[in-house]
Amino acid sequence: MFRLLLSLALVCLVAGIQNGEEALFTSCAVKFYGTSYDKFFVHHDGTTLTLCFDQLYDGSAHGDCVAFEGVGSEEFDFSVLQSDANSAVWSSVETALTTAKSKLGSEIPEETPTCAPSLSYNSAEYIFLVPYGNLLLLLTKDLVVAGESDSVKIYVDDFVALTSQTHNTDVNSWLEGCRQEGAKPLSLLSGPETIPDTCEIKECTASGITTTTTCGSNTRCVQGQCVEWIKHTCVMLPATIIDNGGTARSIDNFCQRTLLSNSYFTLSSGFLTRRLTDVPFLEQMFFTASDGILTLTNDGKVHKPDSSVVTISENGAQIDDFLFTKVSGGVTIKFTKTDLITEVFFDGTIARIVYEGVKEKVSGTDMCTKDSVVPPSTKPDGCDSVADDSHADGIDCDAVKEKCNALLEDPFKSCSVDSTPYITACSNLLCNYPDKDGLFCLLLDAYARSCDIQDQAWKEAMGCSAFECVDKPCLFENEFCGLSLGRRAKCFCRAVYAAPYVSQGKLGDDTVCSSQTASVSLLGCLLEEKNIDITTLHLNDDTCTGDIDPKTNKITFSFDSSNTCKAKVMVNGTNIVYSNTILSAGNEGVISRDDQLSIEFSCKYAQPQVQTMSLKIMESSVVRVIDAGEWTYVFVMSAFTDEARTAGLDPATAVILNQPLWIQAKATEVDEQLMALVIEGCWATKENNAEATDKYFLIKDGCSYEESVTVISNGAGLESVFSFKVFQFVGSDTDVYLHCDIKLCLKSDGCTKTCSQG
Repeated sequence: MFRLLLSLALVCLVAGIQNGEEALFTSCAVKFYGTSYDKFFVHHDGTTLTLCFDQLYDGSAHGDCVAFEGVGSEEFDFSVLQSDANSAVWSSVETALTTAKSKLGSEIPEETPTCAPSLSYNSAEYIFLVPYGNLLLLLTKDLVVAGESDSVKIYVDDFVALTSQTHNTDVNSWLEGCRQEGAKPLSLLSGPETIPDTCEIKECTASGITTTTTCGSNTRCVQGQCVEWIKHTCVMLPATIIDNGGTARSIDNFCQRTLLSNSYFTLSSGFLTRRLTDVPFLEQMFFTASDGILTLTNDGKVHKPDSSVVTISENGAQIDDFLFTKVSGGVTIKFTKTDLITEVFFDGTIARIVYEGVKEKVSGTDMCTKDSVVPPSTKPDGCDSVADDSHADGIDCDAVKEKCNALLEDPFKSCSVDSTPYITACSNLLCNYPDKDGLFCLLLDAYARSCDIQDQAWKEAMGCSAFECVDKPCLFENEFCGLSLGRRAKCFCRAVYAAPYVSQGKLGDDTVCSSQTASVSLLGCLLEEKNIDITTLHLNDDTCTGDIDPKTNKITFSFDSSNTCKAKVMVNGTNIVYSNTILSAGNEGVISRDDQLSIEFSCKYAQPQVQTMSLKIMESSVVRVIDAGEWTYVFVMSAFTDEARTAGLDPATAVILNQPLWIQAKATEVDEQLMALVIEGCWATKENNAEATDKYFLIKDGCSYEESVTVISNGAGLESVFSFKVFQFVGSDTDVYLHCDIKLCLKSDGCTKTCSQG
């Protein structure tokens, strides 16, 4: 719909505009916060009229928009008003402009407005956009809104730059300012603005934003004020601390040390052995705050007070007031407060601690000093008792010192951080500890990080590849990550754990023989050092594999009488020996490209000694526990007065001559599938001495030797029985002593005796 309105000499073309349409004003372009526009889009949702310059408002994010709340009309007229002194409408614009110009001060443009895009409705309510140089004036005339709290809001890049009330009052506001990325515009008219977070002074001018820094090089902005700011640094190296003063201090024990303590938290360190028993290596860091202790281990995990464990990733983990983040080469820990910042880098071997803040907070802090050992009440047992480990043999210390002087060459020599303590730490360590596991490269990297050297080309030049152990966690406390001869990361035994075994040339504990079970435990880390994959090990029977202890990484192999795992059984002198072999995969073939393992372990049964019983009778049976040195078993020799062997001989009753007795020899806790008990011989003496001169044989070579003797069973199982009639020596009324020579026999060797008759 078009209408012609006559206003004296002014002819104004008015067009009706609908919701969702655009209004063009090419002949009267405006500048909205520095951006030129020649149109706006009309959006009305029934209660709010939104004019957007960059795009039609879609009900979500605002771009560059002017939003009028409480506007009920949905039919609008658009026109571009031209200046005319005889126009009543233009006169009202000029009156409002005069009032608005008083706010500009020295910023009044030289130009004079000649036009104004306008929107009207109800033939009486107006909205004007008056371009005035680089500025834009928003005017309303007789605007009626629905509610008392309704207002007009100016959006710039979706930020609310200005809000003006519209109830019963006309709007007269300059849309001015300098855009800021990620923030609302900075006002041109309000003058310089101080930024509290940075203490910078920003000012919007006709040419843009100017920024003035107020804090000097040794100050920092804290809560809107520049305060003196200082930084302390210390570095934890193997067996050495470089304190904030640049002094290298040796660490001569394994006790925890307090590295830093303030009103917020305490940071301390924990040490363990690696290849030698007397060189402390940093393995854990403890962050103690009001909520308890957070323990960071060298596998990149944080152990919380509630026993839960958090694995740190590149995404970071906020735990209490500490931010843990996995970065290249290790883990960073940040603690940030308004007045201080602490940042720790820990690669599992070396830690760098930066502690900075307001001078009053940081100055005088006891940080990383030699005597900062934790109180005695919290010391681990024996942490200050260090065993001397002979290790200097074979190390050319002069060559080591020359090597450590690499820190005096490019790219390190341009660093402003004093290299002297780092060279001292390098020499002290590598003159007393083997240069393995990439230690030299880790020491160089510690200095490079202190110097903030970004160019990593030095690593290739110095033969320092990636630090493989950073991503090779060892799951057991008695192990550490080191490098094999092929520079492959693997887990080795800590010296204090492996020393008792290594000194004796062992890979594990002694064989344990008990209750017909043989077992032996080997150290997983000692096997891994020899490139043995413990998961492939087995006994002679390859289905008999080891059990791995989840706490110690020991692997235990065992067999027993019910499952011998193809153990070999043999007679060796006076012993019956069960032996088995721990084998690695590949032992069965003709060739193998893996390291081989073959460890034999055994348990044995010792043959029993000659057994003696008195026929007085003082006791009805003789019980002996035979200790084989490795295995034990029980042997019982008993006398009975009945053939069924249910009536044991009463110790209080004397036997009479020619009375029949049954003697039973029995072994228990012996493998009855493989072994039998054999009575080799029995004889009587009139004194308690099996070697007495006067002997009367009842059994010889497993067969009866006297006419009253009947061998009922012998060598068929673990029970042998014979009978005889009671006698006494001529001319003697003393007790008669019966002695039997009894042996264990392998059934496979044939244990039953073939005796001639008659």
